[in-house]
Amino acid sequence: MALPRYPARTLYLRSLGFSEDPFNPIPDPRFLCLTSQHGPLIERMFGIVERSSGLVVIDGHAGVGKSIVARRLESYYLCQPDEYCVAYLYNAPIDTEYSVLAAVSDELSLNRRKGVDGQWDELSSYIRSQTASGRGAVIIVDTQEDLTKEALAQLYAIASHLAPVFVSSRPSLTIALGRVPEAAEGAHRYTLADLDLEDTVTMINFRCRVAGRNTPLFSSEALMYIWEATYGNPGDVLNVCGRVLNAMGTEHLDAAALPIVMATTQAYLEAKLA
Repeated sequence: MALPRYPARTLYLRSLGFSEDPFNPIPDPRFLCLTSQHGPLIERMFGIVERSSGLVVIDGHAGVGKSIVARRLESYYLCQPDEYCVAYLYNAPIDTEYSVLAAVSDELSLNRRKGVDGQWDELSSYIRSQTASGRGAVIIVDTQEDLTKEALAQLYAIASHLAPVFVSSRPSLTIALGRVPEAAEGAHRYTLADLDLEDTVTMINFRCRVAGRNTPLFSSEALMYIWEATYGNPGDVLNVCGRVLNAMGTEHLDAAALPIVMATTQAYLEAKLA
């Protein structure tokens, strides 16, 4: 990922040892820090792909890292095109059985057919032919929209008969899942929560290293303050750290001292609540 297209900020980031923005909130699998909850979850997901079936439901409130986990899974299997085909649905409009089948088929560059049965035959024929040739399929649904009973039932059917399906969404997904008893009973369910202090510090320092800086940017006191103020929500942590970088650049600072971290964090939280 290139540096931001703002010359002054680009030069400032470089002066701090960064080759790119370490706190860009756009999900990027390179910046997925395998914390005590994200690491084991990724390993479980790999295991489900190896078994070639199963519905995985990942929920959690905004900012806990659902999308970056989904992107990490996508990038891992896209790097193995001879072994896997991947369908990644991001906020796709899937509210009926047909729309689910059509969206997955579109991602796999398949033809559209008339009706649910026709589209199921198109998708199942393709996946089974891939399986017969030794190539697996992975289907990932990353959405902030509520899923209907019909959509979940169809995703569960795909996961049970054709290929593993991973669905990440907000906590209301658990309620929706309850409307499809067979899916609720058969799904692997995981909830991502906010980070503890150790994982928060690890994530911040990890992102700085990926972006090119090998020495700590924040003092221990500043890291503690960020964690306490954000309750360890990864999305809020990234937003605060990004704003601290901006404030440091404005004042031409080379270290994130506690006063500027406190002022920036409070301004962010007040704006968020406004």
